[in-house]
Amino acid sequence: MWGESAGGNLAAIAGVLGSQEFEGDARHELPEVAAVVDWYGPTDFAAMDRQAPANSAMQHDDAESPESRLLGAPIQDVPDLVRAADPSSYVRRDSPPMLIRHGRIDRLVPFGQSEAFAAALERAGSTVRFRPVDNADHVFGGHPDPWIFVEEAIEFLREVLPAHANEGASNDKVGTN
Repeated sequence: MWGESAGGNLAAIAGVLGSQEFEGDARHELPEVAAVVDWYGPTDFAAMDRQAPANSAMQHDDAESPESRLLGAPIQDVPDLVRAADPSSYVRRDSPPMLIRHGRIDRLVPFGQSEAFAAALERAGSTVRFRPVDNADHVFGGHPDPWIFVEEAIEFLREVLPAHANEGASNDKVGTN
C-alpha cells in the first residue's frame, strides 16, 4: 500500500490491521498487506491541532475539518471513532515494513503525526524507516527534487517485498527462448 496525506492514513491503517476479522453487520477478512509507504498521513486526529505549527493552514478540531467530515461528527464528540482511525491503535510487532516520509514544516498535516506513528511502530518492534524531509511543506512543497522520494519508495518496496512479488517485474528474459 502506498498513499499520501489521507491516502497515507488509509495505507497505514490497512497495513497495521493485517488479516484481522471484524464483526458487525457483516464479517470481513482483510488481505495481508506486505509493505506500506506512508507520505505525510494523518494518524491521530485528536492531536493534530496540538501538534500544528503556528502557521497551520487549517483547524483540525473544527466541525467542518476533513477529519470531522470523514468521521461524520466533530472529532471532539467521537473519541472512539478518532481512536479507530488512528493506525497506532492497531500497531503490532508483525506489522508490515513501513517507509514514512513527512515534511518538517507541513502546514496541513503536522509533522508530529508521522513522528508519533513511527515511534509507536518502533516500540512494538516493527520494521519502520522514518525519513523526515527538512524544509518541506505538505506534498513535499519546497523540496528541490521530490521525485527522489518516489525512487526511494520503489527501492524500499523492492527490498522488503517477498522475492516472488518481484518476479516478472523485469524484462530480462524478453527476446530469449
